[in-house]
Amino acid sequence: MGCHPKGEKEITIPTYRRSSISLNPDKMALSILTGMEPGTLEKTLILDFKDGGKYRPDGPGGMSYGEWQARMEAQLPYFLYWLLNVYTVSEALRDARYGVRYTNPTYAAELAAPTLEADNTELQEIVRVAVFSKADEDKPLETMGLSTGDVHDRIYAHYNLSRPRAGQYPELRNSKAIGALFRKWLGKAKDGEWVNLYRFRLRWREPRTSYTVYDFDQPQGDVAWKLGLDEKA
Repeated sequence: MGCHPKGEKEITIPTYRRSSISLNPDKMALSILTGMEPGTLEKTLILDFKDGGKYRPDGPGGMSYGEWQARMEAQLPYFLYWLLNVYTVSEALRDARYGVRYTNPTYAAELAAPTLEADNTELQEIVRVAVFSKADEDKPLETMGLSTGDVHDRIYAHYNLSRPRAGQYPELRNSKAIGALFRKWLGKAKDGEWVNLYRFRLRWREPRTSYTVYDFDQPQGDVAWKLGLDEKA
């Protein structure tokens, strides 16, 4: 780091830096790690913080922040002595390059890049639940001629049980993104041609106004089984 004292010659001071990123443990937040190059990810230290209850600063029934800080600072020399002179790394965790190598089994699956098939299935399930959930039991459920705006509104409606999951996917963030997702699912399907997705069918129709509309169908019984959309009872 360059340092230029006033009226003096500029000097370079060596610095030792470590970047820190705070994330929530959800799919969208962790996605910045899943796309990381493996050689970089294996050098990343992930700390999972839990609520310490009364043992945290200002915890219920515990110490104030000032008291907690003083106690922690007073214990640091003893903790450092324990790490350097008492604690030993088990052979199972030893690594020739890093000294220690450990992968938390809880987050190993979360940090693994999901397959395209798994992501598509999750997205299609979210859309299916949103489209086929009724807001008003006294009114018929409309699943034909929906715009991407209509689908977006249903995904984020208060009655939709899949709404929390939807917020983790950029593909469902707005109607434009949903339109791009539908075009990917439909591929080269012709106007009016049904495409089988996860437990429902989708087709597009030539726009009658300024936008494209989509039809959704959820076949039941033998029809669904023959289409591969459901298991035969």
